[in-house]
Amino acid sequence: MSDSLTLKSQNLLTRVVAQERENALLHADLKQQKELAEQTEAAERTALAEVEKSVEKIILLCLSCASHLEDKVELIDAIESELKGNSEKEAAAARSFELYEQHTRTVDLARRFQNAEKVRELGCKDEEEYERLERMSAMAAEKEEAEIARRENLELMQLEQECIELERRTELVSLQYARDLFNVQV
Repeated sequence: MSDSLTLKSQNLLTRVVAQERENALLHADLKQQKELAEQTEAAERTALAEVEKSVEKIILLCLSCASHLEDKVELIDAIESELKGNSEKEAAAARSFELYEQHTRTVDLARRFQNAEKVRELGCKDEEEYERLERMSAMAAEKEEAEIARRENLELMQLEQECIELERRTELVSLQYARDLFNVQV
């Protein structure tokens, strides 16, 4: 009987030590994810500032074209290349947003893990109950992750659609302005 109790105690101690190691790894991952989120946010701000500068350049190009009618074809090409550059920057911003969402999911997982530890600390009747609770928790986490992933995919698709629509409208406005300015049929 005492051997069985000793074995159970050793198993429990082994689990606790393994759990502590896993907690330390999770905390390190969480810290790394936070740093990544901060870097991503800074990159998004930089990309947005570059987009704003590009828009200012486009406006300046449009204003300068009024005084240089002989260079109108080159100017339209410059406007078009600026618009293409903006769409690439928008795509980079969308990727940054996706990285931030991954970070958010990791933080949520860490919170759920801490909640599971609290349940364990409260104590279970026996190992079977603990394992049952663990399985239920894992299934609930999988369902929640699937729902979060579905919502994130939907949000990303909506964001991509908005980016495409914004790009299309920007191109149409720029081309209409160029047509009006130069009386050119494009």
